[in-house]
Amino acid sequence: MDKRTLLAFGLIGIIIWLMPYYFRWINPAVEDPFLNEPTEMVRPAERSETLVPTDNIQRNTSASIPKAAAPQGEPTQSAATAFEARNIIIETDQYIATISTRGGLITSWRLKDYFDQNGQELELVGEGRGGLITELSGTSLDDLEFAPSVQSLFLQGDDQAELTLTTEFGSNRFTKRLLFQGNRYRAELSVSAEGLTAQDWISVGWDGGIADTEGGTTQGGMYAAYTDMVVTLTGEEVYDWTVDAINEEDARMPSGRGMNWVVTRNAYFAAALMPRDDIIYDVNLTGEQRSVTPYFKSQIRAQYTGEPLSYGLMVGPLSYSVLTNQDTDLYGRETYANLGELVQFGWAWIRPILRPMTILCIHAFSALNNVIPNYGFVIIVFSILVKVIMFPLTRRSTESMAKMQELAPQMSALKEKHGNDSQKIQQETMKLYKEQGVNPLGGCLPMFLQAPIMFALFNLFRSAIELRQSEFVGWITDLSKPDVLEVGGFELHILPLLMAGAMFVQQKITMKDPKQAMMAYIMPPFMIWIFWSMSSGLVLYFTMYNLLSLLEQQALKRFGNATLAPQVQSGA
Repeated sequence: MDKRTLLAFGLIGIIIWLMPYYFRWINPAVEDPFLNEPTEMVRPAERSETLVPTDNIQRNTSASIPKAAAPQGEPTQSAATAFEARNIIIETDQYIATISTRGGLITSWRLKDYFDQNGQELELVGEGRGGLITELSGTSLDDLEFAPSVQSLFLQGDDQAELTLTTEFGSNRFTKRLLFQGNRYRAELSVSAEGLTAQDWISVGWDGGIADTEGGTTQGGMYAAYTDMVVTLTGEEVYDWTVDAINEEDARMPSGRGMNWVVTRNAYFAAALMPRDDIIYDVNLTGEQRSVTPYFKSQIRAQYTGEPLSYGLMVGPLSYSVLTNQDTDLYGRETYANLGELVQFGWAWIRPILRPMTILCIHAFSALNNVIPNYGFVIIVFSILVKVIMFPLTRRSTESMAKMQELAPQMSALKEKHGNDSQKIQQETMKLYKEQGVNPLGGCLPMFLQAPIMFALFNLFRSAIELRQSEFVGWITDLSKPDVLEVGGFELHILPLLMAGAMFVQQKITMKDPKQAMMAYIMPPFMIWIFWSMSSGLVLYFTMYNLLSLLEQQALKRFGNATLAPQVQSGA
């Protein structure tokens, strides 16, 4: 086994294992997670100079939008609650939404193509008041009675219909208009008010975060703690806000940037609110850690201009095709929402490389799934395709390492001849390489080229909604979770054991240097430890890749006229 390859692969595994600890280190837990004080994130746009921008996220600080006196005719609690709320049902091809006449709130949003652990249509509205909470200059409208224009809507295909919700108190009138379409997860929201002044402001938001869609399980294994958050996009930069990050005393955000959207999400689903108007918006975020899923409240505030405020609303799966489809609204206008950035593209420093790789893998998976309905077999075919594509590089690497092995006796002779003169040894070594036509880096090139693919696949498999509740064969009933087989009262993860077994056989067959024999016994247990809690889809890919690498090595050894140098396959 080549030492440099082994070292690189081991470091990659250590980095993967250390990632969740790094996330917890940069977002340390606060002493009391049950904070009731709101934390304000002010994010002004750069296109207007009406208001003075601020760049702080601070608790109990005023926002850039001035607070005015409450609108005239502020409702009392008794007047606001003295009615029986009714539910308006909106059913489309994609979802069934329930909107209450109390506050005009979205109280339920069930997806028809996704299911919970009991096989029921998946509910996305979490604990809290729900979606489209509204305020006028600090006065909540969530307990007022809204009069609906229709009692229900049933839409299919390209059918569109509008729901209007109106409430009045004193001299004020507030209206929500929602446009729905049968085959889109997206809806259009317009809010307007009468009786306000230029000093008033309107806020719209989401209260409660996303419901527990995975039945309290830690989907994604050790990465589950980092999947529930509020995400914001400012310009081209994505910001993830966990509960700890929201409650940081010294949290800071850049100022003078336009806001694209505010999204409440978990590992696989999201609720996004996308402002459309060219004015300043402030965002107020509140987070609280709870037993299963965190509680989030996000509010987008804008100063009253006398004109309706427009928003896009998307409540649905974190599917790349669905997210990129939000760049066009229901009126056919380009919005440049850029929700595709919600896909896990890796760390910021390597995202420019991983992003195209991940998107390419997504399209490849989608194309294969059009032919192969089972994602487990899609993964197997995909691993074969990757090996075929990488075969020329693998062959060159094998030949290069074989030549290096042939030069080993001459290299030893050079060291004996020149003793401790390292400079002379290096000069003679490079001369020998040149005479024999050997590239000392030839064996490393495939590893470096495959590393971005490996990281892209790692990001894809740990967050791909296509693998959620996707069965393969036998005991593997969900490719997004670790495979579990109960044997004698114990839970065994079979795929990591198979992967480690294939690695052990591969190393024992190809191992030539007795000094490296110990690695054949160290690396398999280490990889079992790394992959034990990973998704079965990810482990299936690496298992297949190791098996194919073993066959490839034997084929090259038999037909390639070269003696194989031991190497570790990086899984891409």
